Amino acid sequence: MSKFSIAFIAVLMIIGLKDVLGIADSTQYKILAVDRSRIAVLPNDTSDFWIFPAGLQVVLTNDDFQEIEQVLDSTINSYNAKQNLSYKKMVEKYPNLTVDKEQFIIDLSRYRRQYVAIINQNADKEVWINCFCNTFETNNWQSQNVEVIDGGNCFFHLKINLTKRMIYNFSVNGI
Repeated sequence: MSKFSIAFIAVLMIIGLKDVLGIADSTQYKILAVDRSRIAVLPNDTSDFWIFPAGLQVVLTNDDFQEIEQVLDSTINSYNAKQNLSYKKMVEKYPNLTVDKEQFIIDLSRYRRQYVAIINQNADKEVWINCFCNTFETNNWQSQNVEVIDGGNCFFHLKINLTKRMIYNFSVNGI
């Protein structure tokens, strides 16, 4: 067994495997309040090395889903504020140019999402979130990672370290 594996197991034992994996006692059992028509939770496929090259698959709890919503809303609100300024500047500079504001801002209600959740080597719970417009047609989005080239703000992704409440790798596709 590698040194990483031994250290990882030790950390899990110290923290408490039950809490880390999001496994609730029967007295604490909650039904997950997730809209499965808009959100799919996918397994971590390490061949998609750019998502998470390593880590233990983890169950997301209701608290995790609520935390994801809060962090995602905050991130998108900040992004949209910056985009609104860019849109206003462009309209002022090019008044005859017809540009749809929806190409600048993100309205989360128009997106489907894919989540991949893991426990990393530091025993932090992390989730990768892949978002794409509802109008994007794909039959297997609930079982396979959706990947596209370009596509504008109809496609974006980010990672959230839920333990540290930290966002990273936020990226909106180009046109």
